[in-house]
This record gives sequence, structure tokens and C-alpha cells, in this order.
Amino acid sequence: MINVEQTKTHIGVDFGTLNSMGACVYEAGLSSLVPERFRSVTIPSIFWQPPEGEPRVAFDAIEGEWNDIGGFVRSVKMKLNESEIRLHDKVYSPKQIIMAILKYVFDIANEAMEEHDIDLPEDNNVVMGIPINFGFYERQLLSDVCTSLGYRAQFLPEPMAGAVYYAYNKEKKDSAGFDKVLVFDMGAGTFDSAFLIKNKLISNDEPYPYICPKKGFNGNRLAGDVIDEKLAEYMLQKLKPEFSDELLKRLSDKNQFIFAQLKNAAMYIKEKLSVRTSYEHSFSLGKQPFSIELSSDELNKVAAPVIDEAVRICSNIVRDCQMENEDFDIIMIGGMSNLPLVKESLAKAFPKQASRIKKKEPSRAVAFGCAIYSQQPKLGRRVTFGYAVESFKDNRQVLAVEIPSDVKLPFTVESRYETRVESQSAMEFMFYEVPNARKGEYLELSAGKYSDCKVVHRFRSPVPKGTRVECRIKLDESGILNITIDDGNPDHEPTVKKFNIGISKFEDYYISKTESL
Repeated sequence: MINVEQTKTHIGVDFGTLNSMGACVYEAGLSSLVPERFRSVTIPSIFWQPPEGEPRVAFDAIEGEWNDIGGFVRSVKMKLNESEIRLHDKVYSPKQIIMAILKYVFDIANEAMEEHDIDLPEDNNVVMGIPINFGFYERQLLSDVCTSLGYRAQFLPEPMAGAVYYAYNKEKKDSAGFDKVLVFDMGAGTFDSAFLIKNKLISNDEPYPYICPKKGFNGNRLAGDVIDEKLAEYMLQKLKPEFSDELLKRLSDKNQFIFAQLKNAAMYIKEKLSVRTSYEHSFSLGKQPFSIELSSDELNKVAAPVIDEAVRICSNIVRDCQMENEDFDIIMIGGMSNLPLVKESLAKAFPKQASRIKKKEPSRAVAFGCAIYSQQPKLGRRVTFGYAVESFKDNRQVLAVEIPSDVKLPFTVESRYETRVESQSAMEFMFYEVPNARKGEYLELSAGKYSDCKVVHRFRSPVPKGTRVECRIKLDESGILNITIDDGNPDHEPTVKKFNIGISKFEDYYISKTESL
């Protein structure tokens, strides 16, 4: 059962690619946290730096979407690995833009709670939904932003958040929860899918089966943004006979402003065609006005390859779970779930489950699920952390540290190592997260980003082979991983590093397929 305390307020946050949302559970039930003056349940995840003046965020930045593409950015959630984002003559880091957006989200969430006389949380803890493929680097960046804003964030994979909301609603209706559920989560920037099984989601028993696409899967290429791009290309060919010579030249020069305008128009048309059979839209490219009418059949033709591939991945997950002949529910979350073609494609792929495909408030499911999840009792899970110790000559030693589900934090482990080469000047400790894995299975904290959780210990002077080095690891109650490396030299201070890995005894993890190091 999903037990919801009715005495405390808890906040969930969906930091979405196109739209974000805060939500809470309180005595009257669930509430989306957007003040009534906005007449919306979601907050645009957008940032605009006008040619002059201060930057604008969310609702205040909508004007820039159509009028100032050069100073406008959306989908910053998918740009976390970029070193900088240039808007006109200003340079921002992704972290700065995310901080501005999340500050807006938190501020108006607090305003909405005050407006409805909902008690503000005392501890400023929030649970935030994240894509499955977000690793240490992305979680660390979001955690740092939240800390700077005065909040402590825990993270929940978005498909799991959707399943929590689904189970909560189903239990309210028939006290049964779900037996087995396949989550299809296609948003604007990412596609995620996962398979979950009843009771394992909320029990303190063995980790529940949570099967997601194998390592290396790139959900960014199966999302709404990709369909927008393909629809824009389709519109480009359809309108090309009407283009002026000036516009053709700008297109041949790959003018990004023109393509951004076209993609914006495509996104708007796609949204309208999710509830209509045809739609005519007027817009401008450069200074030339256009009007185009598209049908839902044309949109389906463009979107079908992307949706078919996403559904194929779902089929592979069900096969990996050996659930092809079992009964299970399918829930659709994410903005793209509003396209009728999504449900049609899932029904075709899973005819036995066609009557069990559900969609309930896909734009709110992640935020609501995070809010509900934040109320659960201690959801202990077995979590394994593997860390590899390397010299600069690639001599590697490996040790896996298993943290049992019932461990009482802080958790400490000590290990000793010996150098493997003569005149070694340093040792490099690289840490890998292994959610619910068996010993010997490793998953990088984030593909290509494991160096962000690395400790280099430099000896005072080159040491001989066999020199002993002690490594102490402590995981505290706040999810801070404290690393101390000591070579025993009294004249040399130990190396000390801290990493906020975003876990605590209150947080859960998903299981993913892992590969041996």
C-alpha cells in the first residue's frame, strides 16, 4: 500500500524539458503548485536574455520565443554537458540558467501554497524527477543548484514517479494497486521506459524488478524534440516553392534563426493536431509571412518512425522481463502521450494489453508521483558502490563495497592498497555507482563523466612499489560521500574529498542492466 501521511506537506518537482511543475500532498489531497493568476498547471522551462536589460524566465520569457530566437533558450535540461550557452553578447553556464528556472519554480510553488493556506514544508526537502540516464554529473549539478536555493533534493527516475502516481490513484479506487506495469514516458526532450512489479516498489524486501533499456540507450533521440525537427523538415519542403530568394539564401547558409522559427511553428502545430484532424497555422520565417495547413495523417507519417522505435524498445523490455504472456498495465506519461498515434502503436504492439493502456494527467504525473513518494517510510534498498583504484600507468585494483538495505547511516568502510610500480608519483581513485548490482558489475556514474567523481592522491615524493595507502569511505546521513586517502607519511596531509551523490536512507534506486568493468 502507498501510505500518505496527512499531517505534513511534501513537495515533488518535475523539472521538464519544456515545462516544469511543483506539486504537493496535503490534507485535502494533491495540488499542482502554480498560482491561479497564471491559469496553468505547468511552468515553461525557458530562459530569455533580451538584447538589453535583465534576463527573463518562465512565463516572463514567453515573448522571446517568437521574437528573439537569438536570446532565447529552452530544453536546457538536455544541455547540461555544454560548457556555455551564448545568448546575444552574454555567456551563461547551464547551471546559471537552471538555477534561474528552478528558483522561479520554487518561488511560485511557495506562493501557491500560501494562496491556498497550505503549510510550507519545514525541512525544505524536495523529490525531483529525472530521466533514467541521468548519472552522477547531472544529479550533482541539480543537487548543487537546489542547495544554493535553500533546498535539499532527492532524485527519482521519472518512469518510477509516474508509476507511483498511477498506483496511488488505483489504490484509492480499488485498493489493489498494480500487479505489473510498463511505463511509456515520452516527453519533449527524453524517452524513458521501464517495467515494475507490484509491492516491490514500496516494500523493504529485495529490490523490485525495474528493467529499463540497456546501457548506451539514448532516449534523447526518441522524444518530442525529434518529432518537431522532422515535422519542421517536412514543412520546409512543402513551403519551399513559396520562399523568396533572400529566404532561400539564408536557408542555404543554414541560418539557425530561420530553423528555430520553423521548429517553433512545428511544435505548435503538433500540439494542435493531438486533438484535431487538421490545423492551419500562420507564422513568419525571417520577415516573410506563411500559412500552412497540415493534417493529423501528415503528422502521423512524420512521427511514426520515432514512436515505432520507442514502442520496439518497450517490447524488448517486456521480453527481457519474460512477461510477454503475462497480464500487465501500460501507463503513458509525458507530453507526447497526448498524440493518439502513441496509444494506437502500443495497442498494436501489445494487443493483449490494449484495454489496459492508461493515461492520467500525463503533464502532472511525475510531479505528483514525486510528491507522493516523498511521504513514504524509509525505503531502504541494497545499493552497491564499486570503486576502481588506478595508477597513472593503468595498473588497476578493484574493490566493491556493498551497502545493505538495512544499514544505519553513517556507513564507513576502510581498505588498504599497495602501489604496483616503482617510483609511483600518484594514485587515482575513480568511483562508479552500481545501483542494486551484483559484485563485479559496474555502471559509470555518468557515461564519460566518471572523472567528476575522482580523487587523485599525490605522494610527497615518488614511492617504491608496495607502498601502502589507506582509503576510508564514509557515507553520511545527508548522502555525502566522504573520501580520505592517507599514505601514512606524517609529513604529508591526507587527501580529503566530498561528493554529494544524492542518496540517503530515504531514497530509492532503479535497477539497470550493467556491464562488467
